[in-house]
Amino acid sequence: SMNDLELTLQKLKPLLLSTEKGLPQILHQSFHDFLVDRASTRDEWKHFSVNEDVQNQRLALACLHTINNMLSHGFPGTGYSDDEEKGVPEVSEHDIPEHLKYALRFWVDHLVCNKNPSKETIVALEDLLQRKFLLLLEVTTCVGPLMNFDMLISWIDVSLQELLGLNIGLLTSVFVGQSSTFEAKSSHLGYCK
Repeated sequence: SMNDLELTLQKLKPLLLSTEKGLPQILHQSFHDFLVDRASTRDEWKHFSVNEDVQNQRLALACLHTINNMLSHGFPGTGYSDDEEKGVPEVSEHDIPEHLKYALRFWVDHLVCNKNPSKETIVALEDLLQRKFLLLLEVTTCVGPLMNFDMLISWIDVSLQELLGLNIGLLTSVFVGQSSTFEAKSSHLGYCK
């Protein structure tokens, strides 16, 4: 529950910093090392142990689901790439919920850490690339920063082919095609430099 989380964070306060937005951040690398490496080595510490691979997979899937479920035509910051007259709209910071901002900013980072993506993650990625990618590009152009496409393409090429034996040419071509189309429109309209 939220009360349990608040109580736990209060107890951990000496080990955490609070960011500008009130989010907890680990104070020292040794605390991270304890959670990720040493906590799993002793029975009395195991309940503190954090498996980064598992957490990255969970966060990647949560980010993909958030983007796929929230982005739609008419969402603030979408629809302008089809209208040469419109230009990039001003999007208030309050128009985009915090969890969507996080998902837009970090989905690629969590995904590329995922060495063994689940079927559900692959389906969510296909959905994003085939149905939501242009919307994602439009919104991230408005609120920034843009993701690292090279990391994503490399991960798709290597991880999905090796792990699943898939011919991912179609998936990559959809991604590259939508990126190129958006980039061409953006350059023509003076959106991106």
